[in-house]
Amino acid sequence: FDHLTFWVGNAKQAASYYCNKLGFEPLAYQGLETGSRDVVSHAVKQGKIVYVFSSALNPGNKAMGEHLVKHGDGVKDIAFTVEDCDYLVQKARERGAIILKEPFTLEDKFGRVRLAVLQTYGDTTHTFVERTGYKGLFLPGFHPPLFKDPLLNKLPSGKLNFIDHVVGNQPDDEMVPVVEWYQRNLLFHRFWSVDDKQLQTEFSALRSIVVANYEETVKMPINEPAMGKRKSQIQEYVEYYGGPGVQHIAMNTSDIITAVSLQKTKVNRCIPAILLKQNLIKKKKRKKKKRKEKTCPLLTFLKNASEKMVQKSRNLCFPSSQEDIFLKNSQTQVIYYYRVSVFITLICVTVIVVDKCVIYDIQGGEAKFTIF
Repeated sequence: FDHLTFWVGNAKQAASYYCNKLGFEPLAYQGLETGSRDVVSHAVKQGKIVYVFSSALNPGNKAMGEHLVKHGDGVKDIAFTVEDCDYLVQKARERGAIILKEPFTLEDKFGRVRLAVLQTYGDTTHTFVERTGYKGLFLPGFHPPLFKDPLLNKLPSGKLNFIDHVVGNQPDDEMVPVVEWYQRNLLFHRFWSVDDKQLQTEFSALRSIVVANYEETVKMPINEPAMGKRKSQIQEYVEYYGGPGVQHIAMNTSDIITAVSLQKTKVNRCIPAILLKQNLIKKKKRKKKKRKEKTCPLLTFLKNASEKMVQKSRNLCFPSSQEDIFLKNSQTQVIYYYRVSVFITLICVTVIVVDKCVIYDIQGGEAKFTIF
Protein backbone atom coordinates (compact mmCIF):
# COMPACT_ATOMS: atom_id res chain seq x y z
CA PHE A 1 0.00 0.00 0.00
CA ASP A 2 1.32 3.43 -0.92
CA HIS A 3 -1.37 5.51 0.81
CA LEU A 4 -5.12 5.80 1.37
CA THR A 5 -7.15 8.89 0.47
CA PHE A 6 -10.23 9.89 2.45
CA TRP A 7 -12.78 12.33 1.06
CA VAL A 8 -14.12 14.20 4.06
CA GLY A 9 -16.05 17.34 4.91
CA ASN A 10 -13.22 18.88 6.95
CA ALA A 11 -9.75 17.66 6.01
CA LYS A 12 -7.91 19.69 8.63
CA GLN A 13 -10.06 18.45 11.50
CA ALA A 14 -9.89 14.83 10.32
CA ALA A 15 -6.09 14.94 10.09
CA SER A 16 -5.90 16.55 13.52
CA TYR A 17 -8.00 13.74 15.01
CA TYR A 18 -5.72 11.03 13.64
CA CYS A 19 -2.68 12.87 14.96
CA ASN A 20 -4.05 13.51 18.44
CA LYS A 21 -5.86 10.21 18.96
CA LEU A 22 -3.97 7.62 16.92
CA GLY A 23 -0.41 8.90 17.10
CA PHE A 24 0.04 10.07 13.51
CA GLU A 25 2.23 13.03 12.57
CA PRO A 26 1.62 15.72 9.93
CA LEU A 27 3.51 14.77 6.77
CA ALA A 28 2.58 17.16 3.97
CA TYR A 29 0.02 19.75 2.89
CA GLN A 30 -1.58 20.87 -0.35
CA GLY A 31 -3.97 23.81 -0.54
CA LEU A 32 -4.42 27.45 -1.46
CA GLU A 33 -0.99 28.34 -0.09
CA THR A 34 0.66 25.77 -2.37
CA GLY A 35 -1.30 26.64 -5.52
CA SER A 36 -4.17 24.13 -5.25
CA ARG A 37 -7.37 26.17 -5.61
CA ASP A 38 -9.91 23.34 -5.82
CA VAL A 39 -8.94 20.76 -3.20
CA VAL A 40 -7.14 20.96 0.14
CA SER A 41 -5.30 17.86 1.38
CA HIS A 42 -3.56 17.02 4.64
CA ALA A 43 -1.26 13.97 4.64
CA VAL A 44 -0.38 12.26 7.93
CA LYS A 45 2.05 9.43 8.61
CA GLN A 46 2.92 6.81 11.20
CA GLY A 47 5.49 4.12 10.46
CA LYS A 48 4.79 3.17 6.84
CA ILE A 49 1.13 4.21 7.03
CA VAL A 50 0.15 7.31 5.06
CA TYR A 51 -3.38 8.73 5.05
CA VAL A 52 -4.47 11.71 2.97
CA PHE A 53 -7.58 13.68 3.96
CA SER A 54 -9.03 15.80 1.17
CA SER A 55 -11.87 18.33 1.07
CA ALA A 56 -13.30 20.58 -1.62
CA LEU A 57 -12.46 24.28 -1.38
CA ASN A 58 -15.35 25.41 -3.59
CA PRO A 59 -19.07 24.56 -3.47
CA GLY A 60 -19.03 23.77 -7.18
CA ASN A 61 -16.90 20.62 -6.79
CA LYS A 62 -19.52 18.20 -8.08
CA ALA A 63 -17.53 14.98 -7.73
CA MET A 64 -16.57 15.45 -4.08
CA GLY A 65 -19.92 16.99 -3.19
CA GLU A 66 -21.96 14.10 -4.56
CA HIS A 67 -19.63 11.57 -2.94
CA LEU A 68 -20.06 13.18 0.48
CA VAL A 69 -23.83 13.44 0.08
CA LYS A 70 -24.10 9.77 -0.85
CA HIS A 71 -21.49 8.20 1.42
CA GLY A 72 -20.38 10.74 4.01
CA ASP A 73 -16.71 10.74 5.05
CA GLY A 74 -14.94 7.64 3.79
CA VAL A 75 -12.12 6.06 1.83
CA LYS A 76 -12.15 7.16 -1.79
CA ASP A 77 -8.85 5.78 -3.09
CA ILE A 78 -6.49 2.92 -2.26
CA ALA A 79 -3.08 3.64 -3.79
CA PHE A 80 -0.49 0.99 -4.61
CA THR A 81 3.24 1.50 -5.06
CA VAL A 82 4.24 0.04 -8.45
CA GLU A 83 7.42 -0.30 -10.48
CA ASP A 84 5.97 0.24 -13.98
CA CYS A 85 2.77 2.23 -14.04
CA ASP A 86 2.34 2.28 -17.83
CA TYR A 87 2.75 -1.48 -18.21
CA LEU A 88 0.23 -2.31 -15.49
CA VAL A 89 -2.33 0.10 -16.91
CA GLN A 90 -1.91 -1.41 -20.36
CA LYS A 91 -2.44 -4.95 -19.05
CA ALA A 92 -5.43 -3.90 -16.94
CA ARG A 93 -7.03 -2.20 -19.95
CA GLU A 94 -6.56 -5.30 -22.06
CA ARG A 95 -8.37 -7.35 -19.43
CA GLY A 96 -11.33 -4.99 -19.26
CA ALA A 97 -10.50 -2.60 -16.41
CA ILE A 98 -11.93 0.93 -16.51
CA ILE A 99 -9.13 3.50 -16.58
CA LEU A 100 -10.36 6.75 -15.01
CA LYS A 101 -7.08 8.61 -15.50
CA GLU A 102 -4.52 7.53 -18.03
CA PRO A 103 -0.89 7.55 -16.84
CA PHE A 104 0.28 11.08 -16.12
CA THR A 105 3.33 12.68 -14.53
CA LEU A 106 3.67 15.03 -11.57
CA GLU A 107 6.99 16.81 -11.20
CA ASP A 108 8.72 19.23 -8.86
CA LYS A 109 12.28 20.01 -7.74
CA PHE A 110 12.50 16.67 -5.91
CA GLY A 111 11.81 14.54 -8.96
CA ARG A 112 8.99 12.94 -10.93
CA VAL A 113 6.13 10.61 -10.04
CA ARG A 114 4.04 8.64 -12.54
CA LEU A 115 0.39 7.95 -11.63
CA ALA A 116 -2.79 6.40 -13.04
CA VAL A 117 -6.29 5.81 -11.62
CA LEU A 118 -8.49 2.72 -12.08
CA GLN A 119 -12.10 2.10 -11.12
CA THR A 120 -12.77 -0.74 -8.67
CA TYR A 121 -15.88 -1.70 -6.64
CA GLY A 122 -18.54 0.96 -6.04
CA ASP A 123 -17.16 4.51 -6.11
CA THR A 124 -13.76 3.38 -4.82
CA THR A 125 -10.66 3.79 -6.98
CA HIS A 126 -7.10 2.50 -7.14
CA THR A 127 -4.14 4.75 -7.92
CA PHE A 128 -0.88 3.33 -9.24
CA VAL A 129 2.08 5.32 -7.90
CA GLU A 130 5.48 4.94 -9.56
CA ARG A 131 7.83 7.10 -7.50
CA THR A 132 11.23 5.74 -8.53
CA GLY A 133 13.91 8.20 -7.44
CA TYR A 134 11.50 10.77 -6.03
CA LYS A 135 12.96 12.44 -2.93
CA GLY A 136 10.12 14.69 -1.80
CA LEU A 137 8.04 14.38 1.37
CA PHE A 138 5.08 12.74 -0.34
CA LEU A 139 4.02 13.72 -3.87
CA PRO A 140 4.77 16.68 -6.15
CA GLY A 141 2.52 19.58 -5.20
CA PHE A 142 2.66 18.77 -1.50
CA HIS A 143 4.65 21.01 0.83
CA PRO A 144 5.75 20.67 4.46
CA PRO A 145 2.89 21.28 6.91
CA LEU A 146 2.25 24.97 7.53
CA PHE A 147 1.53 24.33 11.19
CA LYS A 148 2.40 21.57 13.65
CA ASP A 149 0.53 21.25 16.89
CA PRO A 150 3.18 21.68 19.64
CA LEU A 151 1.25 19.26 21.85
CA LEU A 152 1.92 16.35 19.48
CA ASN A 153 5.53 16.12 20.67
CA LYS A 154 4.27 15.44 24.18
CA LEU A 155 2.03 12.55 23.11
CA PRO A 156 3.35 8.96 22.98
CA SER A 157 3.69 7.05 19.74
CA GLY A 158 0.69 5.09 18.51
CA LYS A 159 2.81 1.92 18.04
CA LEU A 160 1.40 1.35 14.51
CA ASN A 161 3.69 0.01 11.79
CA PHE A 162 1.97 -0.52 8.44
CA ILE A 163 -1.39 -1.26 6.81
CA ASP A 164 -2.08 -4.95 7.22
CA HIS A 165 -5.21 -5.16 5.06
CA VAL A 166 -8.11 -3.11 3.70
CA VAL A 167 -11.59 -4.65 3.76
CA GLY A 168 -14.15 -4.03 1.01
CA ASN A 169 -17.82 -4.84 1.65
CA GLN A 170 -20.07 -5.84 -1.24
CA PRO A 171 -23.81 -6.45 -1.68
CA ASP A 172 -25.08 -10.01 -1.80
CA ASP A 173 -23.70 -12.12 -4.68
CA GLU A 174 -21.11 -9.45 -5.59
CA MET A 175 -18.13 -10.90 -3.73
CA VAL A 176 -17.02 -13.40 -6.37
CA PRO A 177 -17.19 -10.95 -9.32
CA VAL A 178 -15.05 -8.45 -7.37
CA VAL A 179 -12.53 -11.15 -6.47
CA GLU A 180 -12.34 -12.17 -10.12
CA TRP A 181 -11.75 -8.52 -11.07
CA TYR A 182 -8.64 -8.42 -8.86
CA GLN A 183 -7.41 -11.76 -10.15
CA ARG A 184 -7.91 -10.75 -13.76
CA ASN A 185 -6.88 -7.09 -13.79
CA LEU A 186 -4.28 -6.81 -11.00
CA LEU A 187 -3.05 -10.42 -11.07
CA PHE A 188 -3.92 -10.95 -7.41
CA HIS A 189 -4.49 -14.45 -6.07
CA ARG A 190 -6.74 -15.94 -3.41
CA PHE A 191 -5.00 -15.77 -0.07
CA TRP A 192 -7.78 -17.18 2.12
CA SER A 193 -11.52 -17.76 1.90
CA VAL A 194 -14.36 -18.70 4.26
CA ASP A 195 -18.07 -19.30 3.89
CA ASP A 196 -20.94 -18.34 6.16
CA LYS A 197 -20.72 -21.62 8.10
CA GLN A 198 -17.20 -20.76 9.27
CA LEU A 199 -17.51 -17.02 9.92
CA GLN A 200 -20.60 -16.05 11.89
CA THR A 201 -21.81 -14.85 15.26
CA GLU A 202 -25.04 -15.67 17.04
CA PHE A 203 -26.99 -13.25 14.85
CA SER A 204 -24.77 -12.13 11.93
CA ALA A 205 -23.00 -14.07 9.19
CA LEU A 206 -20.78 -13.26 6.22
CA ARG A 207 -18.71 -14.76 3.45
CA SER A 208 -15.20 -13.51 2.76
CA ILE A 209 -12.41 -14.06 0.27
CA VAL A 210 -9.00 -12.47 0.81
CA VAL A 211 -7.01 -11.54 -2.28
CA ALA A 212 -3.32 -10.60 -2.24
CA ASN A 213 -0.58 -9.53 -4.61
CA TYR A 214 2.25 -11.84 -5.59
CA GLU A 215 4.51 -10.81 -2.69
CA GLU A 216 1.50 -10.87 -0.32
CA THR A 217 2.37 -7.40 0.95
CA VAL A 218 -1.11 -6.23 -0.07
CA LYS A 219 -4.11 -8.10 1.31
CA MET A 220 -7.71 -7.16 0.61
CA PRO A 221 -10.57 -9.15 2.14
CA ILE A 222 -13.74 -8.93 0.05
CA ASN A 223 -16.92 -9.57 2.07
CA GLU A 224 -20.57 -10.14 1.31
CA PRO A 225 -23.57 -10.80 3.60
CA ALA A 226 -24.85 -14.27 4.43
CA MET A 227 -28.09 -15.47 5.99
CA GLY A 228 -28.28 -15.33 9.78
CA LYS A 229 -30.81 -14.81 12.54
CA ARG A 230 -30.59 -11.08 11.90
CA LYS A 231 -29.34 -8.77 9.18
CA SER A 232 -25.66 -9.27 8.41
CA GLN A 233 -23.28 -6.51 9.46
CA ILE A 234 -22.07 -6.46 5.85
CA GLN A 235 -25.58 -5.70 4.60
CA GLU A 236 -25.95 -3.01 7.25
CA TYR A 237 -22.76 -1.38 6.00
CA VAL A 238 -23.84 -1.50 2.34
CA GLU A 239 -27.18 0.12 3.19
CA TYR A 240 -25.66 2.76 5.47
CA TYR A 241 -22.76 3.65 3.17
CA GLY A 242 -24.92 3.66 0.07
CA GLY A 243 -23.20 0.83 -1.80
CA PRO A 244 -19.92 -1.09 -1.83
CA GLY A 245 -16.97 0.50 -0.07
CA VAL A 246 -14.09 0.18 2.37
CA GLN A 247 -15.44 -1.10 5.68
CA HIS A 248 -12.28 -0.91 7.76
CA ILE A 249 -8.51 -0.63 7.63
CA ALA A 250 -6.37 -2.98 9.72
CA MET A 251 -3.05 -1.61 10.95
CA ASN A 252 -0.16 -3.76 12.13
CA THR A 253 1.38 -3.26 15.56
CA SER A 254 4.15 -5.15 17.33
CA ASP A 255 2.59 -4.50 20.75
CA ILE A 256 -1.19 -4.56 20.61
CA ILE A 257 -1.65 -4.25 24.40
CA THR A 258 0.38 -1.05 24.60
CA ALA A 259 -1.14 0.32 21.39
CA VAL A 260 -4.72 -0.12 22.61
CA SER A 261 -3.86 1.24 26.05
CA LEU A 262 -2.33 4.35 24.50
CA GLN A 263 -5.42 4.95 22.37
CA LYS A 264 -7.64 4.75 25.45
CA THR A 265 -5.34 7.12 27.32
CA LYS A 266 -5.43 9.68 24.52
CA VAL A 267 -9.20 9.56 24.27
CA ASN A 268 -9.64 9.93 28.03
CA ARG A 269 -7.48 13.05 28.05
CA CYS A 270 -10.11 14.97 26.13
CA ILE A 271 -12.78 15.33 28.81
CA PRO A 272 -15.11 18.23 27.90
CA ALA A 273 -14.33 21.25 30.08
CA ILE A 274 -17.94 21.71 31.19
CA LEU A 275 -18.13 18.14 32.50
CA LEU A 276 -14.81 18.52 34.30
CA LYS A 277 -16.05 21.73 35.95
CA GLN A 278 -19.32 20.10 37.02
CA ASN A 279 -17.47 17.16 38.57
CA LEU A 280 -15.19 19.50 40.54
CA ILE A 281 -18.19 21.46 41.83
CA LYS A 282 -19.91 18.25 42.94
CA LYS A 283 -16.78 17.09 44.78
CA LYS A 284 -16.46 20.43 46.58
CA LYS A 285 -20.10 20.30 47.63
CA ARG A 286 -19.71 16.77 48.99
CA LYS A 287 -16.61 17.76 51.00
CA LYS A 288 -18.35 20.86 52.35
CA LYS A 289 -21.39 18.83 53.31
CA LYS A 290 -19.28 16.29 55.19
CA ARG A 291 -17.53 19.04 57.16
CA LYS A 292 -20.87 20.44 58.30
CA GLU A 293 -22.38 17.12 59.34
CA LYS A 294 -22.35 16.47 63.09
CA THR A 295 -24.11 14.13 65.43
CA CYS A 296 -26.58 15.88 67.74
CA PRO A 297 -25.70 14.97 71.38
CA LEU A 298 -29.26 15.60 72.55
CA LEU A 299 -30.77 13.21 70.01
CA THR A 300 -28.10 10.62 70.73
CA PHE A 301 -29.17 10.76 74.37
CA LEU A 302 -32.81 10.30 73.40
CA LYS A 303 -31.83 7.30 71.33
CA ASN A 304 -31.04 5.49 74.55
CA ALA A 305 -34.35 6.42 76.19
CA SER A 306 -36.67 3.64 77.10
CA GLU A 307 -39.15 2.37 74.55
CA LYS A 308 -41.94 3.25 76.92
CA MET A 309 -41.04 6.95 76.99
CA VAL A 310 -40.72 7.08 73.22
CA GLN A 311 -44.11 5.41 72.82
CA LYS A 312 -45.68 7.97 75.14
CA SER A 313 -44.16 10.87 73.23
CA ARG A 314 -45.38 9.40 69.97
CA ASN A 315 -48.92 9.06 71.25
CA LEU A 316 -48.77 12.58 72.59
CA CYS A 317 -47.39 14.30 69.50
CA PHE A 318 -48.13 12.30 66.38
CA PRO A 319 -50.90 9.94 65.30
CA SER A 320 -48.34 7.76 63.48
CA SER A 321 -44.67 6.78 63.83
CA GLN A 322 -43.46 9.18 61.13
CA GLU A 323 -44.64 12.58 60.00
CA ASP A 324 -43.62 15.15 57.42
CA ILE A 325 -42.73 18.56 58.84
CA PHE A 326 -42.31 21.71 56.74
CA LEU A 327 -40.30 24.57 58.16
CA LYS A 328 -40.11 27.88 56.32
CA ASN A 329 -37.34 30.41 56.69
CA SER A 330 -39.00 33.79 56.25
CA GLN A 331 -35.75 35.55 55.35
CA THR A 332 -34.57 33.30 52.51
CA GLN A 333 -38.02 32.09 51.44
CA VAL A 334 -36.59 28.58 51.15
CA ILE A 335 -38.76 25.68 52.25
CA TYR A 336 -36.92 22.83 53.98
CA TYR A 337 -38.51 19.40 53.95
CA TYR A 338 -37.82 16.96 56.77
CA ARG A 339 -38.87 13.44 57.60
CA VAL A 340 -38.29 12.91 61.33
CA SER A 341 -38.85 10.15 63.81
CA VAL A 342 -41.53 10.06 66.52
CA PHE A 343 -39.60 11.71 69.32
CA ILE A 344 -38.41 14.76 67.44
CA THR A 345 -41.27 17.06 68.47
CA LEU A 346 -40.20 16.89 72.09
CA ILE A 347 -36.84 18.48 71.25
CA CYS A 348 -37.33 20.27 67.94
CA VAL A 349 -37.81 23.73 69.41
CA THR A 350 -34.88 23.30 71.77
CA VAL A 351 -32.52 22.24 68.99
CA ILE A 352 -33.50 25.02 66.63
CA VAL A 353 -33.42 27.80 69.24
CA VAL A 354 -30.36 26.78 71.23
CA ASP A 355 -28.10 25.27 68.57
CA LYS A 356 -29.46 27.20 65.58
CA CYS A 357 -29.56 24.09 63.47
CA VAL A 358 -31.93 22.37 61.08
CA ILE A 359 -32.48 18.64 61.43
CA TYR A 360 -32.51 16.97 58.06
CA ASP A 361 -32.09 13.21 58.49
CA ILE A 362 -32.66 10.62 61.15
CA GLN A 363 -32.05 6.95 60.41
CA GLY A 364 -31.44 4.01 62.67
CA GLY A 365 -32.01 6.10 65.77
CA GLU A 366 -29.17 8.53 64.98
CA ALA A 367 -29.86 12.12 63.93
CA LYS A 368 -27.70 14.53 61.96
CA PHE A 369 -28.09 18.25 61.37
CA THR A 370 -26.56 21.05 59.38
CA ILE A 371 -25.37 24.21 61.17
CA PHE A 372 -26.18 27.54 59.50
